[in-house]
Amino acid sequence: MRNIRLSAGLIVCLVLSAPLLHCGELAAGQKKDILKFNKMYERGEYAEAADFELDRIGDDRSDKAKLLQSLQAAAALRYDSRLELSSRLFDESDAILREHEEKLLASTASSSAGAVLLNDSSLDYKGTVYDGVMLNTYNALNFWEAGKTDLARIEFNRALERQRRAVERFASEIEKTRRALAEKQASGSVPLDVERRADSPEVDALIQQNYSNIFAFEAYPDFANPFANYAAGLFFLSQKDYPRAEEQLKRVVGMSGMDSPAKGDLALVVEALGGKEDVGAYTWVIFENGSGPVREEIRLDLPLFIVSRTVKYTGIALPTLAFREKGCEYLNLKTGDETVGRTAVLSSMDRVVQTEFKKRYPAVLRRAIASAAVKTVAQAQVQKQLGDIGGLLGGLVQRATTIADTRMWTALPKEFQVARIKTPEDGRLEIVSSEGRSFAVTVPPGARSIVYIKIPSMEARPYCSVTAMDALPAREAAVSVSSGKALSTTEQSLP
Repeated sequence: MRNIRLSAGLIVCLVLSAPLLHCGELAAGQKKDILKFNKMYERGEYAEAADFELDRIGDDRSDKAKLLQSLQAAAALRYDSRLELSSRLFDESDAILREHEEKLLASTASSSAGAVLLNDSSLDYKGTVYDGVMLNTYNALNFWEAGKTDLARIEFNRALERQRRAVERFASEIEKTRRALAEKQASGSVPLDVERRADSPEVDALIQQNYSNIFAFEAYPDFANPFANYAAGLFFLSQKDYPRAEEQLKRVVGMSGMDSPAKGDLALVVEALGGKEDVGAYTWVIFENGSGPVREEIRLDLPLFIVSRTVKYTGIALPTLAFREKGCEYLNLKTGDETVGRTAVLSSMDRVVQTEFKKRYPAVLRRAIASAAVKTVAQAQVQKQLGDIGGLLGGLVQRATTIADTRMWTALPKEFQVARIKTPEDGRLEIVSSEGRSFAVTVPPGARSIVYIKIPSMEARPYCSVTAMDALPAREAAVSVSSGKALSTTEQSLP
């Protein structure tokens, strides 16, 4: 009779754990897909990376569950010079992101309580503040390159507005999570004081041991992204909207310090405001250097007394950031045999990501502890009914279903570097990386242009495009790439 009860109990345990195990399989599949995309993207295989994500999205691009795939595809399409499709996906991603934002602001703590204990990786990817800001900034750059300045202005304004509202959105999100957890505790669904456990010396020691390296950085204020402000500042300069250009470039200098490469651009704008109508023919070089961070999972085995002394296993899985490499240290700019400039760091995307990650981390930790507590109590009940075999099975199920959410938009760069030089008289500019690779770029003589370069890794073939700044359609740029210091004899036209 006892064996019959034991078998029945084990069957029930397995049936109840099946949905959780399915979530684990889903998360594993997501990690595999992100790694596959990253490998292609880091090699500069943008067409393949874009098509891979487009296949994952399928026919229904409005599906809110496909936000991350749409962001990845849109970025890869941008660097495959498929600007129209890239902008279409950025627009669709923006609509999904805005819907998530509106639901967040309209929701109550009670409506959020049901999701508090779910595995984060099983929920739809809802995006981050910097996702939204970079989405709009990239879309603005797409439209600007295509000569659609009215649409570019709209997207830059959206990026700046997202930054302005970020603090409000974040405060609302954190407060609702806190209240939802409090409701769960009050109802008995969460059988412990999450705040007290999260702030305990034991948990704090584990966090300090595993996160000291990624929390030691100088944060940008209030979710700001200096590159978004800089790109908007250059756009307003090109449109002779000097007051707005001054406003944005002042913000960049304030965030990135008095040695910021944006100081010279701010000086140009101040001169224009003072009555100097012609700011001169300059070429700006914007360099997307390297690849931004990725999320990885770490497991923290909690001391059993944090939750219960009578179980086989209790622990949490948390995301952490792993930082990737630069494409090169810098780019030298040459006209003829003369070096006329060098790119310098304007802003760190690593820091932008770290800033938001650190601000969100306390809520992520508390959700993980609450979820672990619920699973641990269930494990204890199974052990009480079925003995050590049930406890062992429950512990294995709990460990298998304790999964960190490692999804993020991985197509972003590690940092942005910029430089400004006088436009070469013959329109020919040679760009030489710190490792000796060289690019020949042709820009419109006597005009203002942006040369946009992306090198996601040392192994990648650089992407390069030229944008006319004076409210004219983008012009064709001739670009060549070689592995050494000499230019290649074969040139490739970029649209």
